[in-house]
Amino acid sequence: MRKNIRYYVAVVAIILIVSIAVVMRTDAGEKKIPDNVFKCYTTIEIKEGDTLWKLADRYSDSKYISRSDYVKEIKKINGLSGDTIHSGNYITVSYYVSNNQDRQGI
Repeated sequence: MRKNIRYYVAVVAIILIVSIAVVMRTDAGEKKIPDNVFKCYTTIEIKEGDTLWKLADRYSDSKYISRSDYVKEIKKINGLSGDTIHSGNYITVSYYVSNNQDRQGI
């Protein structure tokens, strides 16, 4: 009987630990965007020397999204499977503006 109780306690403990880890992992990368801040999109021409990481430095805002998440977002939006981009091509990027800023593009 004691073996069964230990087994069930162990199973419940493992389930709790896994559940907590999943919740912490899910919430860790999410940042709250205030109501007066809007996420906008624009299309830009890729210049010589641009990389996805340089675009992330230029257009992302670390208050709302991490650099690596921004690069993942750019790749998803533009259907990119790799990190390679070419000058002369166009790419859609996101950026954040507050109520006080112009939302017509960058």
